[in-house]
Order: sequence, then C-alpha cells, then structure tokens
Amino acid sequence: MFNAQAQSGGTYVDAFLAAGIRHFRIELVDEPASVVLPLLEKYLAVCQGVQGALDELSRYLMMVPNGNGDKQGFGPGSLAPNEEIAWSKLRKTAAEVRASSSK
Repeated sequence: MFNAQAQSGGTYVDAFLAAGIRHFRIELVDEPASVVLPLLEKYLAVCQGVQGALDELSRYLMMVPNGNGDKQGFGPGSLAPNEEIAWSKLRKTAAEVRASSSK
C-alpha cells in the first residue's frame, strides 16, 4: 500500500503542532498486536516534545515487523514535502488543448 514500507509523520510533528494540528491518526495494517502499545507510547512522547523521542521512535519503527515477521522499515510516504510546480510548467489538460485548438 505504501510501497511495501510503513510511512511515518514523526519528523513532521513539530510542524503539525505549530500549524495548530492537534489530532492525529495512526493506521496499522498488519503489525502484530505486541507492537501497538509501545508504538503509540513512542508517538505520544514525540508529540509531547520529550528529548530524544523522535530518534527512539525511528529506531523502533525500523524494527517493527510486518505480518510476515519481516522488518519493513519506514519512510515519509505521501507526507514528504514536495516542491510546488509553477502553473506555467504544467501540461495542459485535454479540455485546455481542445479549447486552444478550436480558436
């Protein structure tokens, strides 16, 4: 679902909090039940600004197994910031092409 790798927004928590975001959702797909409570505790520590919590979360996420027992690692997934493309650099839509060709 996420390129066979979990995604985490842990590194963006400070920016989320600064933007006023206070509610987060953690989705788990096939992680074993034994990792859920420690994972939630580590995310809570990050949200509370505990010193070293982000590093601890990152280390833990690297060790969390998937449903097959394999360590899956993690990445930012769709949360990674992307540079906005200038409007002038975008390809025209089919409607724009039709409109310009009918003039």
